[in-house]
Amino acid sequence: MSPSQPRLVTLDDLGARGRPLHVLSLSSLGPEGPDAESVPTCYLILILTRGSGSARHIEAIELEKGDIHLIPAGSRVELLNAGDAAGWLVAFDPAAFQRFEDIPTGDLSDTPSIHHMIPQQSLIARGLLKLRPSPARLERVLELVHTLDRELSEPEWGALSAAQAVLVLLLIELFRHMQAHAPQAPLTASPTVRATLAHIERHCTESLTIDAIASAVKRSPSHLSRLVRKETGLTIGEWLREHRMVEARRRLLGTPASVETIAREVGYADVTHFIRVFRREHGQTPHAWRAGRRRAGRGDPAP
Repeated sequence: MSPSQPRLVTLDDLGARGRPLHVLSLSSLGPEGPDAESVPTCYLILILTRGSGSARHIEAIELEKGDIHLIPAGSRVELLNAGDAAGWLVAFDPAAFQRFEDIPTGDLSDTPSIHHMIPQQSLIARGLLKLRPSPARLERVLELVHTLDRELSEPEWGALSAAQAVLVLLLIELFRHMQAHAPQAPLTASPTVRATLAHIERHCTESLTIDAIASAVKRSPSHLSRLVRKETGLTIGEWLREHRMVEARRRLLGTPASVETIAREVGYADVTHFIRVFRREHGQTPHAWRAGRRRAGRGDPAP
């Protein structure tokens, strides 16, 4: 892989040893330095308990004590300045929680699935990818993280199942915070740009053109293109590609569908073009990326 390509980070790279869940106590965020760009193949929850620093996740963000950062699998993350930030990192494979989807909820018909409690990478959720919980909620979150770490560190009977159950409680705690505070989340873009990106997110797997997107939000293509680029730093085409890549990664990790099928499902009529775009973004073909992720999940050595 060329130096310009981000480094793929698997659960096993973080020390999971084949398990779908891992917890790390971080005394610092180094030592990779300011140019370290990586793409995790698992979902990450970063809980900062000390210090400050800066990073890039979709946009430049400040890392501050008391914050919780949610980093979806497949996101590009760049550590700009580790500073003296420290805390906890919870890493997990969302696909491992498929079995929880079938648990009956009885009268709790509004209970969301585990996957719906995991925000994905999009500007619409961007305000929710960085959480600032109350001291009381942060204390509850840290108690759950400590319990999670304890279950994974002590090889007792049922430890992994117990750890998975604790992670569900952790996700519920975070989801409750998001439910309570999403309406007050500061706007990160104008209503027009938010409507544009919401439209892209909803229809990213369809055959979308800039003209069609502009028509949907009642703006001219040229004006909308300039506005989106100015307010987000990305073009409309780049946002469309980003959402399609997120969906492609999700399907590569969570379904047995062929690369050809996934290409069609995420909006690419030409599988060759899909493979070319995916390789440019990830440094690997979809097949190689999926195979590497599966090897890492099984704990197999690289070929």
